Formats: sequence, structure tokens, C-alpha cells
Amino acid sequence: MSGGKKVLFGGRRPTAQAVDEWVSQGAEVVHEAAQVVKSSSVSAPVEKVKMKRLSMDLTDQMHRDLMKYCVDHDTKASILVRELLEKTIYQ
Repeated sequence: MSGGKKVLFGGRRPTAQAVDEWVSQGAEVVHEAAQVVKSSSVSAPVEKVKMKRLSMDLTDQMHRDLMKYCVDHDTKASILVRELLEKTIYQ
């Protein structure tokens, strides 16, 4: 018996460039735009802002608490951290 199982779902594996393009589409920006549309009856065009990725280490407990907070407050960790940074740095 072989050491690993391979499952192919047809088609080719996406290239790194294709994955980067998909990530750079900005899921958070789309999410934030949806929040704005929900909160107002007038929809204005949303300007797409170029995003950069940030990686950070958290303790297991901090990560658990962050995820619980996000679930309890119906938000994403990336949006929460971005809002905290805006309040801390830009206000």
C-alpha cells in the first residue's frame, strides 16, 4: 500500500500568482462594503484600497479569546485588529 492518498478534482492546481490575485481581491474590503450598505439606504461607490498582509504570534489563550470575541460580536479578527489600529494610531 502507498504512503499517501492523492485526490484529484479535475483541472490544474492554481499557480502562486493566481492565488495571490485571489487573496488580493480583498475579502475584508467586500465585507466592510456590505456592512456599509446594510447600515445605510444610500449606496455610494466603495474605493478599493490596496491591502498588505500582517502575520503575528498569539498565545493559545489570546487566540481563543480573540476568536470568541469575534464570534460574539459578529466580526472578523482582521477587521477588529484594523479598527483597533485605526483608533490607536490615527485618532
